[in-house]
This record gives sequence, C-alpha cells and structure tokens, in this order.
Amino acid sequence: MKWQQITITTARPALPIIANRLSDLGIDGIEIQDSLAVNRHIKNADWGYVDIPLKKATEEVKIIFWLEETSDSIPICTDIETLMQKLATKIAVGIAEIDVELVDESEWKNQWKKYFHTTHIGKNLVIKPSWEDYVVAPEEIVLELDPGCAFGTGTHATTSMCLTFLEKYLQSGMRVFDVGTGSGILAIAAAKLGAKEVLAADYDANVLPIIRDNVVNNMVEEQIKIFQSDILKSFCGKADFIVANIVADIIMRLLPEAKKHLHKQGMLLVSGIIGERLSEVETGIHEQGFYIYDFQRQDGWVAMVLKFKE
Repeated sequence: MKWQQITITTARPALPIIANRLSDLGIDGIEIQDSLAVNRHIKNADWGYVDIPLKKATEEVKIIFWLEETSDSIPICTDIETLMQKLATKIAVGIAEIDVELVDESEWKNQWKKYFHTTHIGKNLVIKPSWEDYVVAPEEIVLELDPGCAFGTGTHATTSMCLTFLEKYLQSGMRVFDVGTGSGILAIAAAKLGAKEVLAADYDANVLPIIRDNVVNNMVEEQIKIFQSDILKSFCGKADFIVANIVADIIMRLLPEAKKHLHKQGMLLVSGIIGERLSEVETGIHEQGFYIYDFQRQDGWVAMVLKFKE
C-alpha cells in the first residue's frame, strides 16, 4: 500500500502552532525532526549507545505526517500554507515549504523508530518503546509506550521537562488532571509516581484509543480515567496537580479554568511555551492570580510550575 508523505519545513517558533493546527485538522500522528532535541539526547546519552551522528544545529524543524494515497491532501496543505503566511508577520517560519511524495508503507511505518529509543529522564524515569529490550534497575520507573501523536515519546523538550517536574513535585495519593494528554505519557507517569487518581483528556477524540492502549500496557488502568475535553470543560472537581503540555494560546485559555479546578495548595504545570511567547504568558499568569514557583528552559522551550499567590 502506498501513502502520501507530507513534510512541512519551518522554523522552531512555528512548530507548536502548526502541530496544533494539524491536530485540529484531524491529523493524529506526526513525526517531528528537531536537531536540537536529537543532539541533546545523544550528548546526554539518554538513549544509551545509538549509531546516530550529531545533527547540524539549526532553527529548522520538519513536521511529517502521512495520508492514504487516495486522500485529498490539497485542503490540508493549503490551510497550513495560509497559516504560515500569517505567522510570518509575527514569528520566524523559516523557508516554510511543504513537500508531498508517494511512499510505500514499509518505507515509513517504522522509519521514525530510529529516533525513539529507551530514554532516561530525570532521576529514575525511563521511557521504553515496546520493541526494545531493557534491563530495569530496582529504583527505575519504566513507562512503555507506542506513541501515536505529537510530543508523545518523552524525547521532546516540552515533554521531558514535564516529566522532570512530575518526578520532583508529585506526591503519592494526589489527584492529577492531565490536559491535552496526547499519547498519555504524562498521565501514565503520574500514576506510576503514586497518584491516586488521574483524569486524562484530549480535545481530539481520535487519539483516545491510543491513550487507552498505552494505559493498559502500563497496567495503570485502575488509576487513569480517559475522556474527550476542551481544556478543563469536562473535568469534575478539583485536583492537587494539573499538568498541561500544550501551546501558549491554549495555556492562556486554561489559566482561568485552572483557578476553579485546583486546590488552594495545588500546583499547575504548564509546558509547550516557545521562548518568544514567554512574556505574554507570564502576564497572563500574574493576572490570573498565579506565580511562577519553578521554571525550566530547554531547546528554546519553557515549562513552569505555578502556584496560587498567597
């Protein structure tokens, strides 16, 4: 069977916006090629030994997705072209090219796996793809998954920073909300770190089967409830810890809703913020009664742990 492989070449600041638009258009599985992310994992030996050379560090990133041969890719490509033209007046979009080529299923189905290996994050977290063997050390917490959507493997800076913060601050017995859960990796991590209950939701109902499979494979289905939601609209009650690895625009919409769903002493972890949007998000944080309790910056991305002002 043949598929259309669509490659969007752009600049890093445009990545989260384009990825979010693709999700809105029903594209629920993408590959992101980012030289900074790959180089960081090679230098840190996060993947152990892998025969991958260091990439030339540039601001260029590629977003790749696939459509069936008979699908009409023109409306999606036109939509993304229009989006990049509008973005070009505000942020860097690079060469902003879209290429479409026809490939055999065998060529692409497993190609992305060469960029996803067993990865060590934080003190004891290990992200392991199901097709790799790994000997687990006694203190390690292993998350096994087959990702099916953007930012789902833990290798991207936005996700790895969230995992580091979860390991640092999540306490046993907490109630956790995971907003925009993607592959479910953060919800699974929260459950394995001791959360009593995790509510995990995504706006795209198409990814829910992927999340459920990953939850079952990690044997945490008793702790995690999965459903569709626009931000926090379908969540009930309050959480001790809310995590949202999304994009700056959605985080701005999330902040007033989070005030209603977070316990007074709770923590709100937000990620997916490109550096150029940081000051704007910081203003929204303070306007909504939060302050920045902890902060990380990695590969041009920002993640923050927020708490209510006293």
